Amino acid sequence: DLKDFSKEFEKIHSAKLTDSTDRNASFKAFSGYYLNTYKQIFSTEKDALVNAHNNTINSCIACHKTTCIGPIPKIKKLLIQ
Repeated sequence: DLKDFSKEFEKIHSAKLTDSTDRNASFKAFSGYYLNTYKQIFSTEKDALVNAHNNTINSCIACHKTTCIGPIPKIKKLLIQ
């Protein structure tokens, strides 16, 4: 069973970034989008959890492609086939 959403994840808005200039409007939008997709996991029916999880991971990939260029191959490994 999933536990309640941890408020710890909301610290993404103040996380220390490798490049501080990445904290811009795009980062704010993507981090908000990530939090929204992640929170949806906790209210999703069991048979839709894989899709909800993959939506969250895809939100990470979208940000790392445009804003905080990052380890996309590693992130993709988190997707459930």
